Amino acid sequence: MSNLVDERSAVTQPSASPWSRLRPPGWLEEALLAAAGGIVAWLVSCWVEPARATPHGFGLQWREMSEQPFAFLGQLPHRMLTPLLAHLVGLTGDSFTDFTRITGAVMLALVFFVCRKRGALRRDAMLITIAIALTGAIQIYKRGMIGYCDNVSFSLFLLGWLNRRRGFVFWPLFFFNLVNHDMAAFFLPWMWFLRREVGALRRYDAIGAGLVLFCYYLFRLYVAKHAASWEYDEGYFLANCFLPFHFVWIWFLAVCHLLLQFGPLLTVLLWQLWQERPERERMGAALMLLGLGGVFCFAYDVHRHSNLIFLPIVLASTRFLVDWRSRAAYIALTLLTALNYFFFSWRPEGEDPWDFQSPGWLFDWITGILVMQNGGHRLILPQHRFDLSVQWDVLTTSLPLLKNEMIGFAFGALWIVAASRWLWRKNIGGPRWAA
Repeated sequence: MSNLVDERSAVTQPSASPWSRLRPPGWLEEALLAAAGGIVAWLVSCWVEPARATPHGFGLQWREMSEQPFAFLGQLPHRMLTPLLAHLVGLTGDSFTDFTRITGAVMLALVFFVCRKRGALRRDAMLITIAIALTGAIQIYKRGMIGYCDNVSFSLFLLGWLNRRRGFVFWPLFFFNLVNHDMAAFFLPWMWFLRREVGALRRYDAIGAGLVLFCYYLFRLYVAKHAASWEYDEGYFLANCFLPFHFVWIWFLAVCHLLLQFGPLLTVLLWQLWQERPERERMGAALMLLGLGGVFCFAYDVHRHSNLIFLPIVLASTRFLVDWRSRAAYIALTLLTALNYFFFSWRPEGEDPWDFQSPGWLFDWITGILVMQNGGHRLILPQHRFDLSVQWDVLTTSLPLLKNEMIGFAFGALWIVAASRWLWRKNIGGPRWAA
């Protein structure tokens, strides 16, 4: 029986103290603790990366959409859930940034709650939540991707995991996730897998998934009919996809992003993958990575979608934290992750978060070399899809400029592999599972 159940049971035991009658029910107490944990973790993350107020890029369009969500404005009118929610709670216009900050804290609260549902002690759930708050899953949305909708997507994935035994809740959550961002479709295999692991009937899930996809298709037809413009529709992504060759560059940038934004914390995920775990969690992590790989065959937003790696890290972390040795190791990895972010990704107040020319901000520097300086933008043009000479040209012109960075990334990746293997061999972390 999980620690969560044990602690809840303790709460409901009769007590001689009259104050015990004022204590909230177990489920409410856990919800309040999760909310407090999410807020505290978000505030801790602001010590490393202060929250900034000016939206960038698509964030400006979502801010405009929040004032008239059913006007279907901008280049992405079909991704309307976050602006609609902001509209419903009255946080529109200049207040839209505040709404996206709230969604970050809500996401962290759900991380805490998921950890508790996995049986983590409260102190361990808080530690995991703070660790995630110090990664790109939160930090990048306070610096460059201000006003973006991704924390709502992440929250819906967490809610889906929490409701994986309730098909009547699980599949509508998937629909809302699609309405927030259609990249959720690439994680349908992972969601199908979650339902298989809890013994759900295939025919019910086939009906549920089919209804969701059909309703979403009707929704897109409605948007196409009523939107003033829709630049980034399915036709755009199919015409500008990175198949059959160019996706390798996007995958490369995604790995760079993960090393810089999650860094040492990836050690815990790799530690889990050395052996199969209960609920076939190694397969679940593989399907999540497969979904990310699919996204990056059609989109180059590695700054954003790569951050979904936080979810398998959360699940792995709850397996890892069992005693003082594992907690000490996890705290060390969390501190190293914060330092890794600070030295390679942090920008002082007043610096342009979209400046690709400063070598101090490593990922942006690499992106600037590949895309802005050496013509990497040609890789997304449809006429170059089968032109291997473009890839060779970008490679030969960029590699001499980035060789030191590549050596550093290789060292970091090897360090993560070695550290995860060392933890596994020294039996630091949760016990090995006998299938």
